[in-house]
Amino acid sequence: DNQSISDIFSITIEEVLSADDIIPDEYMLGQVYPNPFNPLANFNVEIPEHTNLLINIYNILGQKVVTIYNGFIIPGIHPMQWHAVGMPSGIYFIQMKTDNYIKTNKMLLLK
Repeated sequence: DNQSISDIFSITIEEVLSADDIIPDEYMLGQVYPNPFNPLANFNVEIPEHTNLLINIYNILGQKVVTIYNGFIIPGIHPMQWHAVGMPSGIYFIQMKTDNYIKTNKMLLLK
């Protein structure tokens, strides 16, 4: 039988990988959406390698309001949310820290 490797493995990359399986090339803290938000803020973090991840939310005074995630994370695109129920309207900052990356984005809670 003269089957080639391409005949045996004829599935495409698109069939193998779902959106959850895509490994990003670099770290990224996505923009919050919607922005302004009330009370649910959505965002993605993109992680290219196994690492520790810390995501904190800070108020305009720089005080930590909440920790969204603190622990080890695998590579991938990870959707996350902040439920800001009971928080006052205003500007907040979301900060992502890994072993090799730090990024902060601004968001507005508008009630």
